[in-house]
Formats: sequence, C-alpha cells, structure tokens
Amino acid sequence: MQIEVYVCHCGLNIGGVLDIDAIVAYAQELDGVCITRGIEFACSDAGQEQIRSDIGAGVDRVVIAACSPRMHQTPFERLLEDALRNSGAKITHIDREDSGGGVHREDRRSRDVF
Repeated sequence: MQIEVYVCHCGLNIGGVLDIDAIVAYAQELDGVCITRGIEFACSDAGQEQIRSDIGAGVDRVVIAACSPRMHQTPFERLLEDALRNSGAKITHIDREDSGGGVHREDRRSRDVF
C-alpha cells in the first residue's frame, strides 16, 4: 500500500499550536507511507498544486489533515478526483474540528486528538 499524508498548518490556526514537523515525522514512520508533507495552506492554489504534483502512480490512499469539510471538502474532492481519476485511490480527510480535535491554545488535549 502506498499512502501520501499531508498536514495543513492552516497558518497559525493549527501550526501555531501543534508541532507540525513532529506530526509529519511520525506519519513518515507509519507502514505504507511514501510521502508526508506539512503544507502551509492545503486549501490554497499553491497547497493543492503541491499535493497534485506529488500524487504518483500506485498511490492507494491520500490523507489530508486539515480544516472542517464544511469549509473545504469540495476543493479537496475536485483536486483528488482530477489527480486520482485513473488510480482508484481512496481519499481520507481528517477533520481536526468536527472530530473534537479543534485546536485551542489553552487546551493541550487537542494535540492528542489531532
């Protein structure tokens, strides 16, 4: 299995609270993970172009840890549908807000949930 993992900084909303580099390093050690990246704004044109350019043949799953699907699901779906059209890969969007992992500076438990 080939898995690509992207962790969005969301500027300081996530990156100002969580250690994105540590999360990316942890994900890289997981079985099957071939690419991990921290991306400043995964929803931006530049962030989506980075993901698009990384997706290669043989990828089974793309994981994006980012904001709520209520905010950005459609752009991620379009990006990945275009990039993965012929690969059959599955898309997983980890939502740091709706899953109870909202980032709050005063609540350090949110780091564990994320």
